[in-house]
Amino acid sequence: LIVEAERMDVLRSFVAAYGLLNYQTIALLYINKTQDYDSAVVDHILERYLTRYPGSVVFTFFNGRRSVINKDIKQAIQYYEECENSSIDWVQVYHVCYWERMWCYAMLLQWDKAAELAQKLYHESKWSRTLFAYQYLAFRFMDDETAGDLEEMARVVPKYQLKIGGKHLHIEKFAIRKARSFLANDAFLCLPGVELLYVWRFIPLMAKQEKEKLIEMLEHCLEEIENVKPYHSEHPIDDWFVFPTSFQSPFI
Repeated sequence: LIVEAERMDVLRSFVAAYGLLNYQTIALLYINKTQDYDSAVVDHILERYLTRYPGSVVFTFFNGRRSVINKDIKQAIQYYEECENSSIDWVQVYHVCYWERMWCYAMLLQWDKAAELAQKLYHESKWSRTLFAYQYLAFRFMDDETAGDLEEMARVVPKYQLKIGGKHLHIEKFAIRKARSFLANDAFLCLPGVELLYVWRFIPLMAKQEKEKLIEMLEHCLEEIENVKPYHSEHPIDDWFVFPTSFQSPFI
């Protein structure tokens, strides 16, 4: 019914198109059902509406999402930057684009740029400063393990924990636990940026070249932990699980 409503040139068509694009390009990724992605539907909607509204921030954003799914990450970054350069006054649009672009740089293993955007979100957005602080910590650590502000940021992570409906967010509890583990292990974590890519289901969307580099990083870090660094953790099973999970996952 939604597909048919979108194809009709009526008032509800725009809402139907928006709902379909959200489901196809965003929801399916996070519920781990990318096999249900219908590229024909997405291509039809974007071609139709980008022709009609070539400067639309909404449809340019979804064009970026389509590029991510097609593993054309650099093209996706360009679309998100187009959205950011628009004259729209709704600041949340910029934050969504920062979020998406942050993950694009992480998928390209450009940790410094990912950390820069995580820091930008931490300072400008109130969605989840706990999560943004940890993401900055994780990506900055991947770029430079000796960066001087990492321990300070790890201590900041628990300060902004939110409660929604009287309950804490699971992703924030994860971030706080990892930050505590970072401090307990003399400012060290097992590839925290890679772990975040896995948690948010972005590894399947990475190109083959980046996946191969990812495997090399996993092997090197595992060897370092086994032979060099004494590693202690409040949750050792969870921390070590990143290695067999990443190696055995069909995503890689």
